[in-house]
Amino acid sequence: MTAAKENQALLRDKEMRETIASEKDPITAQLMIFAYNTLISRILSKEQPVASFDLAYFMQIVQEFASDHATLKKILDGQGDELVWIAESE
Repeated sequence: MTAAKENQALLRDKEMRETIASEKDPITAQLMIFAYNTLISRILSKEQPVASFDLAYFMQIVQEFASDHATLKKILDGQGDELVWIAESE
């Protein structure tokens, strides 16, 4: 194992788990758990992150993404190309 790999870490695991546990919406919570399981499966079976990875920050982003059920439904229904992601003025 190289020195770079030895210095890698999964940071703020406890805070990430608290974020998942505090989610009130069961669909959002399941999507968050799915994202976490996908991440861990990839780390265990494929390649490691090249640097330390902040699990709590990652899960906060996943929570924000997963809580927008209306947008997720549009995407899953094939209507994602109709969505405006960033206003042109930004």
